[in-house]
Amino acid sequence: MHKAEPEIIVEIDAEGKMTISVNGVVGEGCEAFSKAFVQSMGPTAEMVKKPEYYTKPMVNKVTHKN
Repeated sequence: MHKAEPEIIVEIDAEGKMTISVNGVVGEGCEAFSKAFVQSMGPTAEMVKKPEYYTKPMVNKVTHKN
């Protein structure tokens, strides 16, 4: 199974309102991934966390038996 590459999607509506969405990143990694980009856009009016934000990242646990 191929994991999607993280991406930032920017949409600007007819009134000039910009919406930024992050895909391919879950949990708090979303904010870390997009932080520099969001800060470069200036003041933020509102931040809405998508359901993926509340998803815990999957961790591969490997146990070796001696």
